[in-house]
Amino acid sequence: MQKMGVYLLTDASILCSYLTSRWWTRFEKHPEFRGVVVREKRPDVSILQARHAFHTRYAGQHKLSADQWQELIELYPKISEAEQATIQAIVNTHGLCSDAVSHHPDTIFLDDDVNSETARQWLQSITQTASLPWLFSCIGQLFKPQWVDTLAGCLVNSHTAVLPYARGIYTIENIAATQDIVAFRQAAGFTIHYIDAQVDTGAIIRAERVVDPFRFKTLWDLKAYLYMSSFDCYINTAEVMLNCPETVPAGIIPDPALRGKNFKSKDFSAAKRYEAETGYLAMKEIVRLSA
Repeated sequence: MQKMGVYLLTDASILCSYLTSRWWTRFEKHPEFRGVVVREKRPDVSILQARHAFHTRYAGQHKLSADQWQELIELYPKISEAEQATIQAIVNTHGLCSDAVSHHPDTIFLDDDVNSETARQWLQSITQTASLPWLFSCIGQLFKPQWVDTLAGCLVNSHTAVLPYARGIYTIENIAATQDIVAFRQAAGFTIHYIDAQVDTGAIIRAERVVDPFRFKTLWDLKAYLYMSSFDCYINTAEVMLNCPETVPAGIIPDPALRGKNFKSKDFSAAKRYEAETGYLAMKEIVRLSA
């Protein structure tokens, strides 16, 4: 069966605005592009307008005041404390994204929960054709089997660490907390992979490792680099797949014995975050002294 059409499914987050903005620019006129889907119930028009106004007003700005950060958090209320440091690092380096994650008028709002009945009905609606669509995902929620079964071989994910060594969420942060330099070097990168029934165990389409993960000032500067680099790789991967419909990436399934721990968000406490920040700096100093 020939697989045609591409959707991008993202969280309603400031991080994902950098991905959706680039995705629209690259694919909006492509005949097989079906749209950007946001994991969010459609907000009130006033919220959408306020997001648009904020991004327009401060587009490209590298420093935001405390009041501006508070406004940003109110516009994207799902930003966790753990994410704020990464967002600040991205803004400091790249400036605030000029487009809100849901800036485009054709944005599809799914639901807060991708496993809800509303989401299930949408999934059913896009898979009634003879050809299954590709769904590229960038969300912080696990898919239930209905997604994996329905979109078998067509469900793709972007992961900000090198698989199979660092699975789950806050992966390199948790490894930084251990101050294991070898494991950290092994995991510092990103992976594009198929989604299967388990967590981050699907066949790997492409994986990239950072040559020198200790060249960054802080752990969050590294994490910002991983996000932005993975977004570019994700877009390039989708473009190749769209432009070469006669073939699909086979993907490589690593030896299960190499699989690292599956880190979970509930375990990334404020104390663990502090250990991650200080652990990165400690490893960075050890590497510097040994050079």
